[in-house]
Amino acid sequence: MKRLRKIMAEEGLLKAGGQWGSYAFVQNGVWEDTIVTSPNGDSVLVGGRETYPTDVPSQAGHVATKMLGGRVPDMPRPLAQKLVSKIEEAEQRHGNMDYVEVSVKYDPSQGWSYFDGRWIS
Repeated sequence: MKRLRKIMAEEGLLKAGGQWGSYAFVQNGVWEDTIVTSPNGDSVLVGGRETYPTDVPSQAGHVATKMLGGRVPDMPRPLAQKLVSKIEEAEQRHGNMDYVEVSVKYDPSQGWSYFDGRWIS
């Protein structure tokens, strides 16, 4: 995991002061983040925090809860499994050569979704 931190620093993806960068934001009550994987696929950034690919759904829930200031329901298991598979498949396609980005969001009126050409929920 230290390797990812070094690569992110070299690529200018860390915020000033050495803090992890984050693409997470809240707009009109909807939380959204762009999940970024390491080139070798062993770790992922969710809300600027490093985690394992299989832990993305739960980490997204924790970050969304914190940023929205209230309890966010867990990502439904079928969607969580699709999201993890999407991340793993994208990593395999890129052959551990590049970062992979996948957008995920939580809208209180529509629930969880991730972007794969269109929002999948």
